[in-house]
Amino acid sequence: MLASPSAPADDSTPGCGALLAIAPGEEKQIPVPLKHTDVKAAIAAYVATVDVTQQYHNPFDRKIEAVYVFPLPANAAVNEFLMTIGEGKIHGIIS
Repeated sequence: MLASPSAPADDSTPGCGALLAIAPGEEKQIPVPLKHTDVKAAIAAYVATVDVTQQYHNPFDRKIEAVYVFPLPANAAVNEFLMTIGEGKIHGIIS
């Protein structure tokens, strides 16, 4: 039986990524619609490198503040993060 991608079966099973808009003046988080996901993977010896590209759509008529959530299993790590918003790019520094 497969676990639902949005609800991990346990702490060792990753869920899916989500972009959550923060409603102004509230702590309520509203999911932003995911338009597309592309995954490319390469395996060398015992190491897998996976590039995940996700495209979201802002359904609001204004700019939003948002939180990106991408759960990973305990033995995984993020080594690069790039967010493109219109013409702008945000490069995350992982330390």
